[in-house]
Amino acid sequence: MSYHIGRILFVSTSYFRFERFYRKIIYWRNVSAFFFCIDRKPISGNKELLRELLRDKEGFDGTVISDWGSIGQLEEQGVAADMDEAAVQAIEAGVDIDMMSPAYMFRLEELVKNGQIPESFI
Repeated sequence: MSYHIGRILFVSTSYFRFERFYRKIIYWRNVSAFFFCIDRKPISGNKELLRELLRDKEGFDGTVISDWGSIGQLEEQGVAADMDEAAVQAIEAGVDIDMMSPAYMFRLEELVKNGQIPESFI
């Protein structure tokens, strides 16, 4: 199950709470990319939220872990054509650990070898 929220609503309400929460938990060094969607884009594949906002803008350099199977769900949710594309979206978004889907375990090595994912993302 996933929950949807629009980008405007997220920025105008949730982002500021997220930012305050993030500032309090930064010492934990771990963030979960859970099943919520922003503008119908699941967080596990949301480059704008995880890489551009969390990592680049906010300076987070800790670990981002997917929710239970959420990278594999990218295919089921229709935002990735297959498991390869799901893995590419998630790693480009900044998800470091794939919890309970086979995307990273079975696909990342080949995707790096084929040049679809930069080795620097691993």
